[in-house]
Amino acid sequence: VLLPAHWLLFLGSFFYTLILGRLRSFCEYFRNLFCKDLDISKPFSTFAKKFATCMKNPFTYGTTVDESQFLGRKAELERVKQTLNNKKHLVLIGPCRFGKTSLVQLALKQTRRPYLVLNWQHVINANDFVMQLLREVKKVRKHEPLQLSSNDPLTEVMELLESTGQTKAGFTVVFDGFQEVKEQDTFLIKRLAQLIREQEHVTYIFLGNQESGMTDLFEKRKSPFWNIGEVLRLDKIPYDALNNFVSSKMMAMAGVQNSKSITRNILEITNCHPYYTQQLAAQVWQILVNQGFTTNVVETAVNEIISMLDLNYERIWVSMNRTDRRVLQTLCRHQKIFDDKSYPTSTTFSAVKRLMQAGYIVKNADYELEDPFFERWIMRFLS
Repeated sequence: VLLPAHWLLFLGSFFYTLILGRLRSFCEYFRNLFCKDLDISKPFSTFAKKFATCMKNPFTYGTTVDESQFLGRKAELERVKQTLNNKKHLVLIGPCRFGKTSLVQLALKQTRRPYLVLNWQHVINANDFVMQLLREVKKVRKHEPLQLSSNDPLTEVMELLESTGQTKAGFTVVFDGFQEVKEQDTFLIKRLAQLIREQEHVTYIFLGNQESGMTDLFEKRKSPFWNIGEVLRLDKIPYDALNNFVSSKMMAMAGVQNSKSITRNILEITNCHPYYTQQLAAQVWQILVNQGFTTNVVETAVNEIISMLDLNYERIWVSMNRTDRRVLQTLCRHQKIFDDKSYPTSTTFSAVKRLMQAGYIVKNADYELEDPFFERWIMRFLS
């Protein structure tokens, strides 16, 4: 006959074994789901560290983001959807890598509209535009033998868009990088604007950089595209939205207090630019996974990014003339670029205009470099 103490020991051992088995099953499930090379027989600290290296980096840059990564643009998203639902064309203007494409694609997804995208940065001439547009139309109208047969292929391919809109409600055409249309033949620009205005069943979205002449295209009366659609300008994502997003993602690897300080440092360096914030945060995350937390983790990440981009930055720097370099160096010193009287004002103005068109500098409250890592790369020459 077992004594009560023996019964307690037996039951304790039974439930311990049951709970341990459940825990190991739980670990086994996540191992199979995320990282099959984990050995759950190792100590838990080893398991946790190994599991962390298998976790997907929560920060995304260099590509369009999905809905889970989308933040700080609720008002703009509703504005885009409302414009589309009202069957009006939309002109979306903002600096490079501000999330214009991601914003539009999410709006199109949520409104369930059929669409095609054509990037004007890849267009060589009028014939190339027609062929690229035809290729995209074929993707929408699958299994249809679409061919161009007339002596006016531009008009014919635009008619294909109109007929597509007649059979597919809400059909939308997205012209990305549309500032590049200014480099095309004048006839193409005028004829394209005319054909778009004549259509009734297609909605157009024009995406472009404010530094590259989008304002001239759509807001000057002499332009063929003047007043063709509603204009929406993208500003920076609000600080609080970016701060909460980055901090919440960092918390899993750095803890509450460390994640707050890391996020402050990141946003101070990137000045809330969405692309560079995600880029720097992704690099910091990877360092935390591989090495753990250190007080200078953000600065280490910055140096790693600059090292990876060193050859690219050097190529850009070598291709610039002396005036362009002087302007960039002046901005890196946080000085007024027009205060330097050693060069004629007209020369400096031409350099600024050229650098803005190329996307190297932007104007917010004042002129500043678009890329914070390029700015730090240049600062190495000045130190």
